[in-house]
Amino acid sequence: MTHAQPSLWELLWQLICYTPKLYFFDSCFWILIMSLPGVPGLIIREFFNTLAGNARLDFSLWAIIVLLLVVDAAQIIVIFAGRWTKTQHRFTMSSLLQRNLLESLLNRSNAIF
Repeated sequence: MTHAQPSLWELLWQLICYTPKLYFFDSCFWILIMSLPGVPGLIIREFFNTLAGNARLDFSLWAIIVLLLVVDAAQIIVIFAGRWTKTQHRFTMSSLLQRNLLESLLNRSNAIF
């Protein structure tokens, strides 16, 4: 009796559903890691718009400096949190795949012990 092979998308969905919270947080952190480097550029643009006299937001020089420092600190925190969740996610998925592969090998009728 042969079983129908699940599609790649079904297998990926099963992996996501194994630890959905970890997958969600890992995805959110990596979206932030990829998008946060653009924020200082937006802040610096507002600084130059303030110098030109057509700024949308009226920030003082010190407020802009503090905002840049806060964004940089947030980037560092997000990178560390993202690396931690990525490590947890990677090892969880790796161990699940290894366990399932070993079980599959041991359940074969011609398995050698």
